[in-house]
Amino acid sequence: MPNIAVLVKESFTAYAIDLKGDDLKTVENLFPAFGECIKVGEEHMDAIMGLDGFGQAYVTVFLEAMVYGRLRVGLPREIAWLAVLQTLLETTKLLMETDRHPAEVKGGDDNPAGTTIDGVFELEEEG
Repeated sequence: MPNIAVLVKESFTAYAIDLKGDDLKTVENLFPAFGECIKVGEEHMDAIMGLDGFGQAYVTVFLEAMVYGRLRVGLPREIAWLAVLQTLLETTKLLMETDRHPAEVKGGDDNPAGTTIDGVFELEEEG
């Protein structure tokens, strides 16, 4: 099930079909054109569809909130969007390329009584 990210060839596409021969080769050649592609067991498809099929909606709600926070303190909209998108990109690349756990990255630069831990605490406090 590809998602809207096929528009930029970055969709995460999972498939659970039992094909052989030329049919399997067709799928294996076609799906990577959408982005990342993986064969999974049928039992995993609901979890993939529920998160990856709609993931962009969830992420954009979060990103929009980050932009509004920057706008609220006076940052111009263009700079707010660039900063937020760069933060998403750098965090994603950091997680993908270093194979670190998100908790490790989240706590990676928090000094005792520092601003990072204050911010994380507020996010967790406010739910």
